[in-house]
Amino acid sequence: MCKSLFGILFLLLSFTAFSQTNLQVKKDTITVQKGELVIENKTSDTLGYLYNTGNGRTAFKRLQLVNLGDTALAIVGQDTITYKSASIGKSVQFKVGEGTGTPVAGDTSYTNNGFRLGNVKVWRNGLFQYRDLNDGVMMDSLSGKIRFYPALAQGDRVYIESLYGVSLSFQLSEPIPVVTVRDTAITLPNSGLVLTPGIDTHGATINSYQWMQLSGPSSSTITNATTATCTITGLVSGTYAYRLTVTTTGGKQASDDFTVQVNTAAEAMVLRVNFSNTPAPAVPGWFNVYGPVNGNHITATDPVTGWTVDNGGAGPEYWTGFGTGTNANSNDTDGAVTGDNSGIVPDIVLQSFWFNYSKKYDSLSNLIISGLDAQKSYKVKLVASRKSGVTGPRYGVWRINGGQELLQSAIDNVTQQMVVGNVIPDAEGKIKIAMYSPVDSATYGDFSYLNALIIEQEAADVP
Repeated sequence: MCKSLFGILFLLLSFTAFSQTNLQVKKDTITVQKGELVIENKTSDTLGYLYNTGNGRTAFKRLQLVNLGDTALAIVGQDTITYKSASIGKSVQFKVGEGTGTPVAGDTSYTNNGFRLGNVKVWRNGLFQYRDLNDGVMMDSLSGKIRFYPALAQGDRVYIESLYGVSLSFQLSEPIPVVTVRDTAITLPNSGLVLTPGIDTHGATINSYQWMQLSGPSSSTITNATTATCTITGLVSGTYAYRLTVTTTGGKQASDDFTVQVNTAAEAMVLRVNFSNTPAPAVPGWFNVYGPVNGNHITATDPVTGWTVDNGGAGPEYWTGFGTGTNANSNDTDGAVTGDNSGIVPDIVLQSFWFNYSKKYDSLSNLIISGLDAQKSYKVKLVASRKSGVTGPRYGVWRINGGQELLQSAIDNVTQQMVVGNVIPDAEGKIKIAMYSPVDSATYGDFSYLNALIIEQEAADVP
């Protein structure tokens, strides 16, 4: 007997020495540190939880759920969950650049009201997308907007599902608030970014706040990080991600992630757009907006500036084609080029274009740039280029914000651009361009071309 006890004691000491596990046995407690406590009994093969059967005796049991009528679900002997609807989900799938209303290559976001306040999961080309600003997605749950990083590419297969529509009420539970902090952008120098969230408490009482930085090009300083309003300083150029978490008096938590885009003092915001029928080869510093124009409503957001290009709409009141087919208003090869990139813009930009045919201007704008600062002024540059060898004159014909008709000869043009300064966006931050057939078609033809569009913040408005 003594030998057996000595052997057991030796094994315990060896276990402690080699695995650094501390085992303490007291009258009412067994404590295991840095180790695993194994309980083996006749229920050890049951995949479940450890259940008190009475007088401190335990057994493993599976969690059992039962329906109480059509509107309640209960854990046997424990809590009850009531629910109001069985409409529990929504799913959307699309292929980028294919189908009406789907995103096109270069788009960075997709919005669906069905995803508002839902538990959204996204797969891209078969891979689940985590919340990440470099290789993943970010979700604005209040608006149902999903932001993609990097921007969507032609042919990307996207599947989105959202759990929604189920209204659950837990007996004696405290409501959970909804927190919203909007994405924002600033230009340096900046003395401090002051942030205040939007919170729908749903009747709960907020007990604490916690602001924190998730990522960014540097570590910023958050002053008053545990109050409703904070101030962020120490920012440098780049994109930062933050999170606000609130806790109620009952211990419930809600949070929202948001981004802050910081532009340096020396940078003027510049958007350079080249237009084409199909995706054009990438040109550094340029944003390619493409797609058959006729019959399609095209919107594309530049990932650098955050500005959006919109072709007005899909109807014939915006675009009238020359001939039929997918290239009735767009072309990839017939712009004039230099052969050595010595033109006003690179050859890849010059060789493709959008065009309108015979449709006269009647107050509608069919090229809208949005997301601009309504308090700033901008310089707009436009380039029209078309190879020679066609019949009749060919021009770029434009009106900016409903102004006078601007004309630029497009035939073999590789050196000229139209420049218009002091262009002010409307109150919604939009510059509206109308691109229609010339008023004097006998002199200038029935076409209007646009190969390149450049919009830059004017120097007087750069901090």
